[in-house]
Amino acid sequence: MVNSPTLSERLFYNLKKWQFSRSVLFSFYKLNPCPIFILGNEKSGTSAIAALLGEATNQTYVIDVPSIYKQQNLEQIIRKEVALKSFINQNSKIEFSKQIIKEPSFTWFYPQLKSLYPTAKFVFIVRDPRTNIRSMLNRMDLQGDLENLSQTDLHHLPIEWQKTIDNRWLEIETLNYIESLAMRWDKAVSVYLENKEDFILIKYEDFLKGKNQTIIDLVNQLDLKISTSIKDQLDLPFQPKGDNSLPLETFFGKENLEIINLFCQKGMEKFNY
Repeated sequence: MVNSPTLSERLFYNLKKWQFSRSVLFSFYKLNPCPIFILGNEKSGTSAIAALLGEATNQTYVIDVPSIYKQQNLEQIIRKEVALKSFINQNSKIEFSKQIIKEPSFTWFYPQLKSLYPTAKFVFIVRDPRTNIRSMLNRMDLQGDLENLSQTDLHHLPIEWQKTIDNRWLEIETLNYIESLAMRWDKAVSVYLENKEDFILIKYEDFLKGKNQTIIDLVNQLDLKISTSIKDQLDLPFQPKGDNSLPLETFFGKENLEIINLFCQKGMEKFNY
């Protein structure tokens, strides 16, 4: 009589089978040597702009790279404990085969990205920090007028959003969640301000005023060509839509709104917010 495999043996077999399948699948993908990277803070319009750009030009695109958040990859790449090239080859070859790559977290290691892809093109999306942070909190189903968050508030969040709230890995040390998000916005826009010559800038507010024209202008700046009309896709929900019905001071409360204005003041002035 032949014994049936144990649960652990079946799991081990399935893991090996998955690893083999992944390696075989990866072999069919070739890394794009000159992609377009869409960077910026989370919830600043990067998904919509990347998707509409891809649809308008018939370029392949990817919205987010989930593997960046697994096994502390994000922190290890930033600290240069893991080479970006190794991470891509082992985890994200499929995503990096695309012509347009949108992943806000890549903003944090822009120098490594630029070094690895010297001929790539970079687009930076900026949004008013007050509406940007409100949209982030809406996405996480969190209030904006609290003194701070509890562990229970954070526990239900996916790991990528936990890392958005708790920014100690970005050397942002603060106990207040609004301060953390405000300092995160400021750190993100500093990447653009310190490397302006490398980026095409889009203000999210300008995009909202004229979505089709913004994409047309971006296509021209990237030396691409329009191949498809996107007029019937301009208002598609590329990400869950937040609730903008409350005035900012009602949503945040006076004190938290003042925190954002204080920590983001210099950056806001640079973008005329």
